[in-house]
Amino acid sequence: MSRTVSASLPIVEPAESDCPHRRPRGARPGFPFWTWAHRLTALALLLVFLCEPWIPPRLFHGNWNGAVWFGAWTILDPLAGLETIVASRTLSRELVAGMATTVVAALLLGRVFCGWVCPLGLVLELHQSVRQRVQKTHPPPLQSRRTAAHGVKFYVLAGCLVGSAVATVPLFATWSPINLPFAWRGEDRLWALAPLAVLLLIEWWWPRVFCRSLCPLGAFYSLLGRWSLLRVRITGEERLACRRCSRDCPMGIAVMEDYVCRGAAAIDDPDCTRCGICTDRCLGHILRLGWSRSRS
Repeated sequence: MSRTVSASLPIVEPAESDCPHRRPRGARPGFPFWTWAHRLTALALLLVFLCEPWIPPRLFHGNWNGAVWFGAWTILDPLAGLETIVASRTLSRELVAGMATTVVAALLLGRVFCGWVCPLGLVLELHQSVRQRVQKTHPPPLQSRRTAAHGVKFYVLAGCLVGSAVATVPLFATWSPINLPFAWRGEDRLWALAPLAVLLLIEWWWPRVFCRSLCPLGAFYSLLGRWSLLRVRITGEERLACRRCSRDCPMGIAVMEDYVCRGAAAIDDPDCTRCGICTDRCLGHILRLGWSRSRS
């Protein structure tokens, strides 16, 4: 299937032979419910972590690497936990118990952390929206966004684990742009924002490159959630050819070309963050977040 897209057209329909289904007349996108739902969820959690110094410890204490909720429920970043294990060369019950919630959630829900929880994902998504408004452009064509470079994050993941074992320090947990603003307090907070500022500058020219190609935590979640049950399901007999889902997917997944036009039942790409943006953009409302018992 040809994926050549004219840069002057924000929405392009595939050839009739590629996808015989056409957009029905009068089709309109609905209210972007899932887009606002994941943004508000991430914003609420961001506010909780920002206000952590003023929240009673019996209710909440910690940072994005690990936190204790309501004085008893420990939630630990699985990559931070794994880095701690290889760095300290010890396996404790506390580490396993803390990682249990996030690991089980990833196995069931997929890479949902990146779409619904990660504060950096929220910042980069809003940054991309501002960039598009300023430049009055849409994301670049699919072939320039989804390349072999998206697999680099798995090498970064391996490097973080090996480096943590050698340095005896959990590297990504210590220097992650996700956690630095929350882990460092007082006078060091401004220095902790420097990596984020550099990343935003890079993202101005290469939108979402960190999430798609560099983040080792995202790579780890994509491995855990490869066979998760929660997916974007494709329903309905009449399938569209507007390509809005492919154009606006923040992870660069070819939703239209690789799934809708091929008659798939659901999107099983491990990089899917279940953010729901494609379901909100769908003119025919055939894309829905839901449970799927088998891979498409």
